[in-house]
Amino acid sequence: TNMSAPGQRASVGGHAPGQRTKPKGKKNMYKGMNPVLKMFYILKNFTGKILWFGSCIAFLYFVPVNLLLFKDQEMVLNKMAMQGSIPGMGPPSM
Repeated sequence: TNMSAPGQRASVGGHAPGQRTKPKGKKNMYKGMNPVLKMFYILKNFTGKILWFGSCIAFLYFVPVNLLLFKDQEMVLNKMAMQGSIPGMGPPSM
């Protein structure tokens, strides 16, 4: 939390989470580290969103389509088995 004195507004920075502030004497080190952290944060968010939407598309579109194709394939194989078109398979005999 950002605590400020009464009557003062809390400052809101536009920093990525984990970005380092510049203490005295270490400005050069943080100048190199902050762009790397910012790029990591951007790539992490982008990758997470791509994976999330990709999994949603997979479950909402590809899974039902695959189930329909599996059912069609099963019907064709059953029909071929009943006709005796597949060697070693035939109508079920009791």
